[in-house]
Amino acid sequence: MFQIMTSQVILMNASGVGIASDSAMTFGNRRVYDTAEKIFPLPAPHCVAILHSGAVFLQDYTYQGLISEWAKSLGSVQLRTVDLYQQNFLDWLTDNVNWFSNSKQLEWARQILDDRLNFLWRRCRDKSNEGVTTATEIERVISSITDDLRNYPPNFGPQLQWLNYVMKEQQNYLNEQIDYWFDDVPFRDETKELLLEDIRVFLEKGLFKDEAKLAFCGFGSNEIMPSYSTTVIRGVLGNIIIGLLTEAYQYDPHASWRHYAIIPLGQTKTIHEFLRGVESGMVDLVYQAVFDSVTETLETVKGHLGENYEQTLNGLHSKFQDVVKTRIDEQVSRRTDKIAHVLPALPAVSLASYAGSLIDLVALRLSIDGEMNTVGGPIDTAMITRENGFRWVHHKSIG
Repeated sequence: MFQIMTSQVILMNASGVGIASDSAMTFGNRRVYDTAEKIFPLPAPHCVAILHSGAVFLQDYTYQGLISEWAKSLGSVQLRTVDLYQQNFLDWLTDNVNWFSNSKQLEWARQILDDRLNFLWRRCRDKSNEGVTTATEIERVISSITDDLRNYPPNFGPQLQWLNYVMKEQQNYLNEQIDYWFDDVPFRDETKELLLEDIRVFLEKGLFKDEAKLAFCGFGSNEIMPSYSTTVIRGVLGNIIIGLLTEAYQYDPHASWRHYAIIPLGQTKTIHEFLRGVESGMVDLVYQAVFDSVTETLETVKGHLGENYEQTLNGLHSKFQDVVKTRIDEQVSRRTDKIAHVLPALPAVSLASYAGSLIDLVALRLSIDGEMNTVGGPIDTAMITRENGFRWVHHKSIG
């Protein structure tokens, strides 16, 4: 599945929204430059900004350019909710789908088919090399892969139309490619039917390369408290915008806790570990070290335990798991309580500053671990309030 390299953060409370994004743009395994724009505010009177991550282009058009053109269509009338801004953008794309050339949609459709068939062939070939020699065994491999896909949510859009565009209009091409890829593994008509089923499910779920994620945040005209809504756009097939509505958040007046939200986007593991106060790798290391030590000790008295040895060892294993989980839950609860005490009271400008610090943390972690600096460059921060709309706190162009 496509992995977004960017790191972005949205912090919200009753005062407003603080947002931050890095500026690194990565192609393949090398970073090209550190001046990418990833935060796009809508002009006044709209109190909404869009954070963009992932693919730069939707066919030939940059998302920055598309968002800019869409913003012009909004005029001066605010929409009632942030979620409606997201839906309006998707509707606007659909209304202008004629911008996306049929030839490039066809090219993309065939690239999707080739990539998927290549993946399935490699998995089947590997199994053949391991001793799988019959079509029946190959079919079990394909079925298992397809079953894994079914756990993912489906794309939005009139699915039947664009599925038909690929499965029916590209049927001859698809058959040719199946014959091409699977000429060196055990194969029969039933195998082909399972491959076609996998392609259909794969298209339905839309786990394609180069998807883009757009996070809309701020205030609609009817929202006293801020909200956010995110969508993933995966491309255009059969003149249909394909994507996934991922999540949305709105204020719940009946909630027992004070209003605040922390939404990391893109590379989130480091931020989640910091907020929890627990590093998952260290927990596993400590647990394994303690368990190995106890196991070593039990080995010295194994003869005295006799048949009860395995039972005793498994009991200790289960007990250690319960103890570690309880201690972790207690630590996370203490950390969460601290955050819940502080974050709701911060002004919007402090939310923006803290959001920027969380991204600094991700960049530092990557550097310390010696990994590619896919998060970096100047960190842009901004705030959104209902009273004053969008304001930059720090932007690479203004120092």
